[in-house]
Amino acid sequence: EVVYGAAEPKTGALVSTVDDLARWAAALEEGKLVSRASLERAWTPHRLKDGRSSGYGYGWGVGRLQGHRMIAHDGGIHGFLDGRS
Repeated sequence: EVVYGAAEPKTGALVSTVDDLARWAAALEEGKLVSRASLERAWTPHRLKDGRSSGYGYGWGVGRLQGHRMIAHDGGIHGFLDGRS
């Protein structure tokens, strides 16, 4: 028998508000959670063997959108989706 969510208590138990997410985003970008150097490394796309960009850093989708740098992360669990870009 498959029990959905049994192996995902961390994601399924996440409760937050818009204000919490705004504070988290600000702390991340201000270098309060990880160093700016680590963040830039996470936001740098890996190169494939043929030299093309993978479009993916360490847990972040990275690229360009309408001429601007785009950094995004999304996720989901049964019945829920979230995203940040």
